[in-house]
Amino acid sequence: MKNKIILVLCAIVLALGCFIGGNYFAEKRNEYTLDSASIEASFSDIQELATIEYAYTNMGKFESSKQWQGIKIPFTTSKYIITYDGVIKAGYDLSKVKAEVNGTNVTVTLPEPKILSHTIDYDSLQIMDEQYSIFNPVEITDYNSFYAEQSALMEQKAIDKGLYEKTETNGKAMIESMIKGLTTEEITVTFK
Repeated sequence: MKNKIILVLCAIVLALGCFIGGNYFAEKRNEYTLDSASIEASFSDIQELATIEYAYTNMGKFESSKQWQGIKIPFTTSKYIITYDGVIKAGYDLSKVKAEVNGTNVTVTLPEPKILSHTIDYDSLQIMDEQYSIFNPVEITDYNSFYAEQSALMEQKAIDKGLYEKTETNGKAMIESMIKGLTTEEITVTFK
């Protein structure tokens, strides 16, 4: 009987030891130290973060005439008016994000927001008015320069309407959420 009691006590002590040891090692495994390098590494894996998409419809006019000494030559004008849709995406190059951890405070330095992509939906192109002169045909280079000019114009228009301000607001919220998701600790994230 005495041997059975000792055996049962040993089993209880062993089970208790396994339980306490298991909890200790489980806590150690889940323990994660948040540092600058781990934050920056998590962002560099992503590379770019698009925080806003600006969709638009625009109308542009192209006109070309032959000139002689600054005077338009009659019957040489080629022109067209065209409408098209486009999308501008803006965000951050996350490889340039810098983070500084001081206890539970994380200070993030963001690069300037930038336009990540600008695409024109060529299926949406509609020619509203066109006139071509046999003496001044429109060439591919004319179309390319027209699209380049229109792209730059629409990018500037989007910037003037607050594209970068909205990019920054959305980007800070997304980045703060990403950083807080890296740890179970209660942390404070500030931006420079």
